[in-house]
Amino acid sequence: ELGTSAEARGWVAAFFAERGITPADFVVCVIPGATFGPSKCWKEDYFARVCDGLIAQYGAKILVLPGPGELSIARRIVGHMQEKPVDMGDVIVPLDVLIALISSCGLLITNDTGPRHFGVAFDKPVVVIMGSTDSRHTDCNLEKTIVLQQKVDCGPCHLRVCPTDHRCMTLITPDTVLAAAREMIERYTLIAAS
Repeated sequence: ELGTSAEARGWVAAFFAERGITPADFVVCVIPGATFGPSKCWKEDYFARVCDGLIAQYGAKILVLPGPGELSIARRIVGHMQEKPVDMGDVIVPLDVLIALISSCGLLITNDTGPRHFGVAFDKPVVVIMGSTDSRHTDCNLEKTIVLQQKVDCGPCHLRVCPTDHRCMTLITPDTVLAAAREMIERYTLIAAS
């Protein structure tokens, strides 16, 4: 279980109002970084293709949420996109606001990093892109989680930086992640039929 502060909920409400996000909108939070190291980070252009696909197909409001030191990752993802995500500016939101944002989203797409567990705590559908970590370490409370992991001969290695070609992550395609997102959208009726 996890809670949010009144101040953080107020920040999110004001931010959504400023950006024209309504309760009827399908909000997707994307967590593209990982404090552990780059071995846990999926390709930025792949994230961009998934974001574009969700906007094009569902009219999703995409929030690309970098952590401390990850602003350049978010900028590169947005730079690769054809569609427009929600403008986050150059803001790295504090932890309490990040928690409140995740509690307000319909779907979370993330690398294997701490915020994925916030999504689980709020009973949100979560798609996790997992590379160098052994998924058995976090195999709990997965009722609304799809973990995507490519079996490779060199993994899971638990290294912070890949010494070869990062195949554990590059072999997970944008189409695979989009298919997992669609499965969650359909399974939990995240978007009303039009």
